[in-house]
Amino acid sequence: MKLKIIIALVFSLSISTQADAQIWKKVKKAAERGVERTLENRSQREASATTDDAIDTVLGKKKSKSKKSKTTNQQGSNNPQPTGGSLEDTSLKEIGVNEVGFVRGNQIIFQDDFLQDAIGDFPAKWDTNLGGDIKKLSGIPGKWLKVPAKSVINLELPKPMPANYTFEMDIILPSDVRYAIAGLGFSENKKGFDHSLSSRDGFGVMFYSHKQQPSLQVGNRTTGWMKTGYEYPFDKKVHVAIQVNNNERVRVYVDGTKVSDMPKVFKPEYANNLIIHAITHGDGDTIYNYFYFSNVVIAAGDTDRRSSIQKDLMEKGSFSSSDILFATGSDYIEPSSNSILNEVGELMQNSSDNWKLTIIGHTDSDGDANANQKLSLDRASAVKKYLITKYNIDSDRINVVGKGESEPIASNSTSLGKAKNRRVEFKKQ
Repeated sequence: MKLKIIIALVFSLSISTQADAQIWKKVKKAAERGVERTLENRSQREASATTDDAIDTVLGKKKSKSKKSKTTNQQGSNNPQPTGGSLEDTSLKEIGVNEVGFVRGNQIIFQDDFLQDAIGDFPAKWDTNLGGDIKKLSGIPGKWLKVPAKSVINLELPKPMPANYTFEMDIILPSDVRYAIAGLGFSENKKGFDHSLSSRDGFGVMFYSHKQQPSLQVGNRTTGWMKTGYEYPFDKKVHVAIQVNNNERVRVYVDGTKVSDMPKVFKPEYANNLIIHAITHGDGDTIYNYFYFSNVVIAAGDTDRRSSIQKDLMEKGSFSSSDILFATGSDYIEPSSNSILNEVGELMQNSSDNWKLTIIGHTDSDGDANANQKLSLDRASAVKKYLITKYNIDSDRINVVGKGESEPIASNSTSLGKAKNRRVEFKKQ
């Protein structure tokens, strides 16, 4: 407002007589000083372009219309850069690799892949309130137990269970069920699971899908059901693993990735029954619920497998494991095996003397001997490829050998013995 008055006064005085010239000069100088101050603060006051142009025209000082960037590195800028470096340099970063992977217990105490059971039968080692039958599925090897809606499948666990143990199984969720709920878990009393995994005396895992929106939940009625961010794929095999430590901490892994870690929810008495259940509830669509499972392994874990790998390989010169798992008849490494291979890879990567390693593949006696020989070599080669790809290890440091079925360490007449014979051996050179 003051600026307009000054400008008006300037125009008024411009038509004054010569006698007023001295007054005009003083007023004009005052006006110029006021305008100069306005120009200096223009960016902060955001004066309109029209007013700016009028002022510049009156003073005979037409300015460029180009705008100066508000962000500058000069002192006094609107957005000065940090003196310690760029924003990228000062941002918080996570370092290292977070790979607390699943490790199977070192002593298998139960195993069942249903290969000894006839198609259409219910498996001999299990109990049920309603039933289920063995199936073969197109495109997926092995035999699978179909669990129909409302059926509760129960396995009484050995007593007492050790303080540390692991449980594994493969599960397949069909895509043709609108409302699928597959439950598995441990319970003090199997009757508490006759309708759903609703007991307070146990710990459960639920694969849950309503209208084709899959999720995974873990917990019980006491802790509440925690929903994880995992979304399972339909019509495909998913490997589920549960690791119990000190009878109280329970970790859940799916395809080798940890999806839940609950330090204080498990109790020793939960390890009385293994429960697998096709859950139903008030929604009518759940009566069509069903799913498949197979390849169940329960193992005691009294020793730390991670430390034994390093001790055996570095001190004894060799290490053998039947916990490096492959798809049936294939050299595809199951994701649950990654934690063991990572231990070996880290040892080789961090060594100072670049020692060499021989990887020896072994199979059971099922199938043709020549085919098993090739399969064992292919599996050893797959392990080599994993190590050199992930840990950038020189290929010349690793040699591979296939022994096929020629060197069994257990009887091939039982599923447990075959599992022990399907192994990978590492020898340090």
